[in-house]
Amino acid sequence: MTGGAFASPTAIALLCIGCAALAAALGAAVTARCVRRRQDKRLLETASYLERAALGRAAALTPTGEDALSKLQDEIVKTVSALRHARAQADEAKASYADNLHNIAHQLKTPLAAQLLAEQRLKRYAGKAACADGTAREADRALDSLELDCIADSLEAQTKRLIKLQDDLLLLARMDSGALEMHPLPQDAFTLLSMAADSLEEIAGSAGVRIEVEDNGDAEVLADAHWICEALMNVMKNCVEHAPRGSVVRAAYRDNPLYLEMRVADEGAGFAPEDLPHLFERFYRGASHAKPGMSSSTGLGLAFARELIERQNGVIRARNAAGKGALFEIRIYHQARCHPRVT
Repeated sequence: MTGGAFASPTAIALLCIGCAALAAALGAAVTARCVRRRQDKRLLETASYLERAALGRAAALTPTGEDALSKLQDEIVKTVSALRHARAQADEAKASYADNLHNIAHQLKTPLAAQLLAEQRLKRYAGKAACADGTAREADRALDSLELDCIADSLEAQTKRLIKLQDDLLLLARMDSGALEMHPLPQDAFTLLSMAADSLEEIAGSAGVRIEVEDNGDAEVLADAHWICEALMNVMKNCVEHAPRGSVVRAAYRDNPLYLEMRVADEGAGFAPEDLPHLFERFYRGASHAKPGMSSSTGLGLAFARELIERQNGVIRARNAAGKGALFEIRIYHQARCHPRVT
C-alpha cells in the first residue's frame, strides 16, 4: 500500500492498546470517584448520626459492608447505645434521689412538728405558772404532773420515731451501696418465725394482738438468720399494726423440694385494691392506714422485707385472704445441696 492510506498492523495494535489503557484509566477514575462519593456520603451520614445522638434524637445507623468504615460505624453505634443507657440510668438515679429527699423531708416533718408543739406547751404552762406565782421555781412545781407526763410521752414517742427513721435510712444506704453482707447458713423455719414473733411481743401486746406460730415439723432453709428475721419482723409488724384489738396474727410454713414457704396473715380489713401494686415500694403509705397509736411507720418496712428476701434467693407477695384480712407469702428457694459421696 502506498501513500500512507493504511496504518501498519503494529500501529493499529498500539492504538488499540492506548485506547484500552485510556478507557481503563477513565473507568478507574470514575470508579474511584463513585467510591469516594459513597464514602463521603457514609461519612456525612455518620456525622449526622453523631449530631442527632448528641441531641438525643439518633435513629438507627446500619453499617453497610465489611470495610473499615463499616467497622467504625458499628463501634460508634455501640458506644452511643452504651452512653444512652448510662444517661437513662443517671436520670433514673437522679429522679430516685430527688424522690428520696422529698420522702425523707416528709417523714421528718411530723415528728419535728410534734416535738415543737410539745415544747410550746411546756413554755405556755411555765409562763402561766410564773405569772401566777412570780418565781420560776414555783412555776416548775405548779406544772400539773399528769400534763407533764403527757408531754414527756409525746416527746419520747417522736424521738423514737426519729431514731427509727435514722436506722431505716442507714440500712437503706447500706443496701444501695452494696455494703450489706449476707452470711447464709441452714436455718430452722419454726425457729426463724418464733424469733421474729418474740421480738414483736411488746408491740403486739400494746396493740392487743397475739402472734401465733404454727409448728409444722422440721424444715430448713439456707438464709442469713439476722436479716431473714428482720424481714419477717417487718411483715409481722405490718400485720399487727392493721389487725383489730383482740385478734390473732398467724404465721405458718410448709416445705417442698423447690422452696420453703412462710405465710403471715392477720384478721384486719385487708389491702385496698389501689395499694396492692405499690405495697413494697419505698416510702409508700397507702390508703389502709394503721390503727390509732400504731402510726410510727416510715413506709420502708415492707420495701426492706422484699429486698432482704430477694437477696436470699426468695420472693414475697401480698394479697387479700379468701376469708378476711391480709396475707403475705414468702418463698425461699432451695439452693442445690451437695451430698457427701459414700465409699
